[in-house]
Amino acid sequence: MARAKALSRAGGLLSIHSDAASARPLFEQGLAIAREIGDRKAEANLLCNLGDISTNSDLPAARAALEQSLAIHREIGNPSGIAHSSLLLGNVALNQGQFAEAQALYSESLSLNRALGNPQKIGHALWCLARCGITQDGYASVRALLEECVALFRGMKDPWGLSAALALAGA
Repeated sequence: MARAKALSRAGGLLSIHSDAASARPLFEQGLAIAREIGDRKAEANLLCNLGDISTNSDLPAARAALEQSLAIHREIGNPSGIAHSSLLLGNVALNQGQFAEAQALYSESLSLNRALGNPQKIGHALWCLARCGITQDGYASVRALLEECVALFRGMKDPWGLSAALALAGA
């Protein structure tokens, strides 16, 4: 399992630096190992990583990987994994014009992250919900979400989250 984790972390570093092409084989190798040894949580996390790096290049592949990830996280009862996979799958749904599905997935992620008490991920889910709402109904429909998002990121002193929230709010 140590090798699968190392491959996952190396792939994660590459994906942070926008090198999905180099990250993919590392995630795939880690996934093969996780499946071979029966580590369902690692399998779900690696599927999530594969889905995430596919979002900008292959939405059907991203959806398939993220749906598998979400199903496994549900099966093993991992609320953090469910929240993360739901958020990323919401991004795919939004990019595919499936607004109701995206909103439901973002709402699930927000609810779980509130229960887990993770302010960074709460802020991200709020931002995603607001982006989805703006796409559908315009700014007025999401004003409260954006206000909460801005306050949360401001309180955490998170300049990146705050700037993203303010940009979305048009401030």
